[in-house]
Amino acid sequence: MAIRSDHPRITIVISSLGGGGAQRAAVNVANHWAVKRRRVTIATLFHGDAPSTFALDPRVMRTDAGFRNRGNRSEAELLAAIRQFVISTKAGVVLSLVDQTNIRVANALRGSKIPLFVWEQIDARPIASPEWEAARREAYKTVTGVIALTEEDARYFGAGTHVVFNPVAVPNVERTARLPLIVAAGRLEEQKGFDILIAAFARAAHPDWSVVILGEGREREALMRRARDLGIADRVSLPGFTSDPERVFAQASIFAMPSRREGFPNALLEAMACGAVPVVSDCAPGMSEIVRHGIDGLAVQPYVVTPFAEALDRLMTNDDERRRFAEHAPEVVTRFSVEEAVARLDRIFDESLSEAN
Repeated sequence: MAIRSDHPRITIVISSLGGGGAQRAAVNVANHWAVKRRRVTIATLFHGDAPSTFALDPRVMRTDAGFRNRGNRSEAELLAAIRQFVISTKAGVVLSLVDQTNIRVANALRGSKIPLFVWEQIDARPIASPEWEAARREAYKTVTGVIALTEEDARYFGAGTHVVFNPVAVPNVERTARLPLIVAAGRLEEQKGFDILIAAFARAAHPDWSVVILGEGREREALMRRARDLGIADRVSLPGFTSDPERVFAQASIFAMPSRREGFPNALLEAMACGAVPVVSDCAPGMSEIVRHGIDGLAVQPYVVTPFAEALDRLMTNDDERRRFAEHAPEVVTRFSVEEAVARLDRIFDESLSEAN
């Protein structure tokens, strides 16, 4: 059952629209709802004065709570402000993304009777701290529905949890001759494991290849220092964040994701859609759902350098296998389409709201 054309406004609540997989997912589904002439608002809580990293359909309404940060507010004051802000969007249905935002929105809307669905954006292992994990468990008892990225994640949250993957949507990019280039993308943080990539690339020892890591973060200097120490600084580039990574993905032969923790990463989906062959750490259920090991890429043991180095070496030295994987990688566009993700969300909303009435 699809949501009726007269369905109340859908408000998507997220911390910000800076770069990130959750932000990309929010924009992808909002844009698709707008194309289908649904009334949709993206409501950001923090840093809303910054422009959206991703292009928003002009029919998507955007509003911001105006919080630069938590400031001097107590948690109770912050929740009261969030409640007032979300209610001001005249939401008929609220879809919140990312764990800590989900917890706060759930607590803020408690007793409001506004249907709230929380969409988890990382693997379901406990978050941040035992305190936050306990808070999540308690908060999710009050929501209309919990949405996970994979079936395995859904089992963690328990019976009744829905599953919606992050969809892939990339602009048409001109396919160019593939370069001896490995590309990675994400925040320069410990979670993303770029230190593992640099060490693995050094160990694979292919002097005609280079690495580009797109993104910004606190680990920039540490990563460059590691590359210098390993004698490969001239072949490792950290050009910063880009709003059109597809241009680089379309040139790269390999996409590397050595993360220590992930959800259902949009950068991986987008790189594969552009024909880059993935080598990923199998650190979360979403990774092995996206990458079909031995068909369109390689998924290896997480957290350690040697398996990642061996996988990179395997692809750098085997042109035929790399080309075969590259032929299948773009199938993610149909396997994880925006149309299917939005159709699942529509069904979840309709079924849950019908049961409530």
